[in-house]
Amino acid sequence: MTRTGDEQLVRWARLREQMRSAKFLRWAGGLIGIGLLLQVATLFWSHPLAFVLFLVIGAGPVGLGILLFLAFLVQVPVEPVTSTDSSD
Repeated sequence: MTRTGDEQLVRWARLREQMRSAKFLRWAGGLIGIGLLLQVATLFWSHPLAFVLFLVIGAGPVGLGILLFLAFLVQVPVEPVTSTDSSD
């Protein structure tokens, strides 16, 4: 079965959107991972400013990663559900 030009364009548009979504999620996950690693690194540091650095250095990337993930959830279009009920 061959595809028409319009079907091919729709397929490429969906693929491009999926790739963009994966890149967005990869960035969010990476920031959260980096933030958690920085928090673990500052956890074992015994200095009066260690807790402040724990919050500032670690919570920044974690918070940004969470915000990116939430922005991804808000902007992803939801495809409408089509009814396949043929009882009419």
